[in-house]
Amino acid sequence: MAESLTGHSKGIPIEDMIHYSERGLSHAEIGQMVGCSAANVTARFGKVGYTPERLKAYKLHRADIFTEKQRQIMDAISPEKLKKSTAYQLVGMGGILYDKERLERGESTQNIAYADMAKNSDNIDTEIETLETEIMEMETAVARSVETPFETAKRQENEAVKLLPAHTQTVDKETATDQVVSVISKGQ
Repeated sequence: MAESLTGHSKGIPIEDMIHYSERGLSHAEIGQMVGCSAANVTARFGKVGYTPERLKAYKLHRADIFTEKQRQIMDAISPEKLKKSTAYQLVGMGGILYDKERLERGESTQNIAYADMAKNSDNIDTEIETLETEIMEMETAVARSVETPFETAKRQENEAVKLLPAHTQTVDKETATDQVVSVISKGQ
């Protein structure tokens, strides 16, 4: 009975055994961990063709392996197979392997419309500026709503000074204060 990598024999997942092997445990130590003999571990690894060296080589050269499998699949598409439905499957597998090869090489596996992203970024920047302005206006409104009577008088004084003609703004402080009090009194 052949065993796949996801299959179990006697309830012990081969993946667990490989995991322990990758951590450097011997076949005897793995057997102790999973409850079987070292000979059983060796036999199980043999059934799936596992060796640490083989797995390491596969991981190291995975993109090249995908490339070779892709080439084999593309070579297998003959004019006869093009007439059968399996050609569609072979082309699909070739595309999948191409994506996996690019993924393993750290290359893109999809196209992204960067121009649209840049436009969206500009829109977001504009929206952020608008929200910041609204926040400042709200903070100002809140600050005014909690003014003390002294702060209110001081703010009104500053606003009144701005209303005075330019030539009167240069007079001494006592005269300016009298003028401000007069403007405030008339405004109320």
